[in-house]
Amino acid sequence: MKIILLFILNILLTAFVSCTNSTPQESVVVIDLDKDVQKTIKYSSFVDSISYIPLETTDSCLIGHVKDIQIADSFIFVLDKKQPIIFIFDRYGHYLSKIDRRGQGPGEYGWIVQFYYNENRKSISVCTASGSCKIIEYDLQGNLINEFSNNYFVGDLYQFDNGDYLVSRIGRIDKPLSAVLICDSKGNIKKELLQRDTTYAIDCSDQWELEVFDNTINFMSPLLNNIVYNYNKEVLSKTVSFNFLPAPTKDFYTKKPDVSGLGPHYLRTIYKESQNWLYFAFSSNSKGLRILLYNKLTGEYQISQDTENDIDGNGFTAQASASENNTFIYCIEGEKDNNPIIQILHLK
Repeated sequence: MKIILLFILNILLTAFVSCTNSTPQESVVVIDLDKDVQKTIKYSSFVDSISYIPLETTDSCLIGHVKDIQIADSFIFVLDKKQPIIFIFDRYGHYLSKIDRRGQGPGEYGWIVQFYYNENRKSISVCTASGSCKIIEYDLQGNLINEFSNNYFVGDLYQFDNGDYLVSRIGRIDKPLSAVLICDSKGNIKKELLQRDTTYAIDCSDQWELEVFDNTINFMSPLLNNIVYNYNKEVLSKTVSFNFLPAPTKDFYTKKPDVSGLGPHYLRTIYKESQNWLYFAFSSNSKGLRILLYNKLTGEYQISQDTENDIDGNGFTAQASASENNTFIYCIEGEKDNNPIIQILHLK
């Protein structure tokens, strides 16, 4: 009898250990972009308040169109989409200086794809294209600190305090297959964080690919996976996994479409993230625009054809990746020929 009891106890203990060591199945958020679509998502449903920072206009500071903005403790940086210049302002919008090093020599570039300001190093890093793909680091006066050729296109970047970089190629389909990687200050690859699916054939990013807040780097995998990640203290973690419906056909990914080849499929064009919110924009030739706003705290979401500022009525002309302190950053038109005005949405 004792032998039987010991045998049963051993089976139960083994089963208990197996259960406690098992990995819970990852949950996936399924969202149908064609269901429960509203005409607009009203700002009042996710915005607490709105503040504004007018950007000073001078003969030396004429912004064509905003591509991205970074707001730091003491500075505001604005990357121009029409000209490869980074304009530098103080936190009140007063113009200070600019990074304008167009050329083909050392420390010069053909075009700025994206940039990042490291507050501790007091330096601005840019990833460049047109002529050669380089990463260049400048001080706030535009003097060269470091540069290297990386021989592959970089869509976005983040600089660590030791000079290493996390670089994103999430929207690319050319080699190398790395979607997100870490390299040192000479361009040597140290670590691969995410690899692109080899069947993916659509390059889709013309904005930003990294969202930085709360000392974490956040990004979203290419369209095949739709997983939101964060990277902090050398640890890569999944924030949330999505399955967006209707699911595109295989040909949508394996055969690069013509300009008008999206048809009924949705192509994700914008990813924004703050402490509490995820914002996506999708485009379809036959169905038009879809906006998805997802609450990270509750899992609730809204789908619409557009957004509506029902707080003060000011519509934006450009969006930016800046999202510290649970904010979304936009720009509205300035008066007459003046520079744009930064619009800060303080989120719920």
